[in-house]
Amino acid sequence: MNSNVAAFFPEMSAISGESDATACGEPVMEWEHSCPACLENDSGAHGQKLFEAIQSDDLSDELLLQRTGHGDRDSLTFLFRRHAASIRHVGYRILRNRAEADDLLQDVFLFLSRRAALFDPSKSSAKSWIIQMAYHRAFDRRRYLSARHFYRAEELKDEVLNPSRD
Repeated sequence: MNSNVAAFFPEMSAISGESDATACGEPVMEWEHSCPACLENDSGAHGQKLFEAIQSDDLSDELLLQRTGHGDRDSLTFLFRRHAASIRHVGYRILRNRAEADDLLQDVFLFLSRRAALFDPSKSSAKSWIIQMAYHRAFDRRRYLSARHFYRAEELKDEVLNPSRD
């Protein structure tokens, strides 16, 4: 693991046997390290370093989900980048409506931001848990829409807009 990642994820350096110290030698005790010496060396590029670390797949979904559970918004952002297309696809396949699939996507990530601490890595991988949450929420949404005749209204609208002439 490179030092950029270790500055943001001290728990990973503890797992890999590296020291929990930053460039200034102080131990990392909080999510954000604000030592003036480190900030000078870093030149305010904390977000860029985190972005590079995650883009290089150094961080697992499980770790990102754990950090999201602790309130880290950047981790949620990178989970979104990794899984948004899959969740939107699941939503479209179940709901058969692009706008509803987009709403489902937003709903799933809102759920993750609030309830990421519920994830148990001993039961499944983070990716399968996220997709499972998307399926459950999509089926709930489809039942809700069906009970309110959403799909029937779409069929009626199509018939009104495109009447077949006999």
